Amino acid sequence: MKILKGGRSIAHRYRDGIVEVFREAFAGPPYFEGPEEAGRFSDRLVAHAEYRGFRVCLALDPGQLRVLGFAYGYTVPPDSWWWDTLAAYLSPNLVRGWLEDAFETVQLAVLPAEQGRGIGSALHDGLLEGVAHRRAVLSTLAGDTPARRLYDRRGWVLLPANVRFPGPDRPYVLMGKDLEHPVGLGARRVQPAGPTREKRV
Repeated sequence: MKILKGGRSIAHRYRDGIVEVFREAFAGPPYFEGPEEAGRFSDRLVAHAEYRGFRVCLALDPGQLRVLGFAYGYTVPPDSWWWDTLAAYLSPNLVRGWLEDAFETVQLAVLPAEQGRGIGSALHDGLLEGVAHRRAVLSTLAGDTPARRLYDRRGWVLLPANVRFPGPDRPYVLMGKDLEHPVGLGARRVQPAGPTREKRV
């Protein structure tokens, strides 16, 4: 396995392989994403590659022809729907502490047949290595999923739970990672600094 890191050009060069990993990784439970969502993801990847701070990390087979897994993210844009949605669940102190000057881990996936070999951890660490931000944040499906277990192991902390995004009525959690002062393995919950507001969608 080879880990390859880069930006927009790498995302475009390996776009088909990245989309194939997405299609296979999210086809089954608990995600059940179909071909239409894979197509939308392909379009999103192209758009996201233009965002400020975009970076992608790939796991390739020894011949460097097949994508086994990927992770990508970018600087959290303060004028985005994602920011607005999450800010409604956070106190002002937590918005300043976690969303400002933050890197968003947007997606991480590994082919089902390749899972359990440490590829997810390698992608996670490779993506965040050298990120020029104080914090990293992500949203992931609520529940006991492989992704959530990975983030727990890598020292992410739990921010608001039961976050609802526009679209399918599925609960998510927001998680954060302090990149300046990493905590030990195992996540903890961050207590809100004040009352949170419920998002109306």
